[in-house]
Amino acid sequence: MALESDSRDHVSAEEFFRICEAHGFDRRQDMLQLGGYLHDLGICLFFQDDELLSRTVVLKPEWGTGAVYRALDDPKIIRNLGVFGPADLKRIWHEPAYASMRAELLQLMVRFGLCYRVPGSETFVAPQLLSPTRPSYAWDDADNLLLRYEYDVMPKGIVRRLIVALHDLIEPGDNVWRTGVLLRHDLTQAEIIEDYRRRRLTIRLRGGDPRILLAMIDRELAAVHRSYPAIRFEKYRPCDCDRCAVAVEPTMFTIGELMDFVVDGSGIQCRRSRTLRDAAALLHGLYKDPVQSSGSAASGRTAPAAQPEIFVSYKWGGDADALVDEIQQRMSERGCTSPATATRWTTAIRSSSSCGGSEPASASSSCWTRRTCARGTACTN
Repeated sequence: MALESDSRDHVSAEEFFRICEAHGFDRRQDMLQLGGYLHDLGICLFFQDDELLSRTVVLKPEWGTGAVYRALDDPKIIRNLGVFGPADLKRIWHEPAYASMRAELLQLMVRFGLCYRVPGSETFVAPQLLSPTRPSYAWDDADNLLLRYEYDVMPKGIVRRLIVALHDLIEPGDNVWRTGVLLRHDLTQAEIIEDYRRRRLTIRLRGGDPRILLAMIDRELAAVHRSYPAIRFEKYRPCDCDRCAVAVEPTMFTIGELMDFVVDGSGIQCRRSRTLRDAAALLHGLYKDPVQSSGSAASGRTAPAAQPEIFVSYKWGGDADALVDEIQQRMSERGCTSPATATRWTTAIRSSSSCGGSEPASASSSCWTRRTCARGTACTN
């Protein structure tokens, strides 16, 4: 591919478009879609939804990640528990290969969820370098809303990504550490703590209407979950009986089973006190109307996955066109749909099976088509 053979670490977006034009593209939308495809494959980095990064295409992703980890591995930043500023980056990225791209490299760190800017300052914080020690702070345990996530296999750093995403809500003071954070929105406080050894993420909220802050946390956590294909977890609420209120490990009910009992209209039994509890009351802190929400809320056993896409590379012209038309027809019969934009784009992607040689195919002789399977299953025929 022309881009892969380019010796430059990065080019401007306009230069990328010129390369596309030289290989047969004439529609800007097709060029952007190709850039997104190459980004998804990890061939390049092209953040089209970022005001700063959309101006640059990183042709050598290892150049960007290498620069990022030079900052994270810097002894001074490590000693400073992940806190750094422009002077640190000027010192670390002083070589010509990095000096003119410091702003973009810093934004890459933000997009990778590796750091955040302290509001109202030029100071940045890398959560993975924060103190591992939980700070001392006052917390009233009365009338808390508690929610716990338990994972089959817990990815590392979930809470650190939440810290970056929700950094503007961090409670002022020494209230963020490597495995946890305190947040505040209006009258509500939230405590989020990750226990990697036990594969748990615990969220406690108090004050005001906790559902507002919980919705903010849940939105960002869902985004984190979507980045891990087939991640499996359960969401739990603790029993509210008197025995569980003082227990170190109270009875925990999954959100799914509570929803089932709400629909049935029956009480759910605590496994510790053997008393029947009101499932709707246990869900009230999460949903304004648990009965109405029961039809759409899920326990969260598997994060929603993006629809799979199928890419077909073939030699343009002759029998290949008729064969691809037949493939598309059969995929349509199985619920696979073309994207709203163009179905086929001419490209310079080399296909050794269709070109029959080691040289890249020209734009006039190679083509690829994309289909999205609406049923969420792969089509093989």
